[in-house]
Amino acid sequence: MHLDLGAEVRTADGYVVGLLSGLVVNPQSWAVTHVVVRYGLIVTVDRVVAREDIRGVEDHRLQLALTARELGEMPELEERAYVPLTGVDIGSEEHPTISAPGLWTHTPAIALPPLVSDHTTDEGNVVELWRSVPEGSQVWREGLVVRARNGREVGRLKEVAVDPANGKLAAILISRAGHVKAVPAAWVERSDEKTGIVLAVDRRAVEELPDGH
Repeated sequence: MHLDLGAEVRTADGYVVGLLSGLVVNPQSWAVTHVVVRYGLIVTVDRVVAREDIRGVEDHRLQLALTARELGEMPELEERAYVPLTGVDIGSEEHPTISAPGLWTHTPAIALPPLVSDHTTDEGNVVELWRSVPEGSQVWREGLVVRARNGREVGRLKEVAVDPANGKLAAILISRAGHVKAVPAAWVERSDEKTGIVLAVDRRAVEELPDGH
């Protein structure tokens, strides 16, 4: 199954509701556990959908097993809550670190360090942020840089091929100068969602791969 970043997303009841904006990847097993759907046409929000809720891919369009209403109830990728600074013990029973009402997710949310908010109120606030993805996961976006083992850039992430049964990466498809290369998953050595994917091979090995679609 090919997951094409930027592809249209269609729900089970036939609505085109947004775009595939990210892939949630376990960097230990190299499996895609969830996808991120940029939901909405005017006002958009990134919502997290479990791989099990993907029906398949047709003409590069991601088909979900969820209705549009069900998709709208999926957790946002980044959740937040505003907590007053005065007299609040963050992490207490009254103000737990993870405290989003009505949050639904297949996995526990991950608390991120509290940040000082620019939200304007009469008193200061702390923003509690967390991501609705499994702990240790990375979110890969379209255009994520891919480098050879010596650090030289060899392309940008375009899509991935996965085993639909377990989400394991089969290949990552990268683009560079109008050429698309399908890089075997076995060549992926490590990754970071900010700095990119590093391969265990040199640039020449990538250049010798046949051009894809």
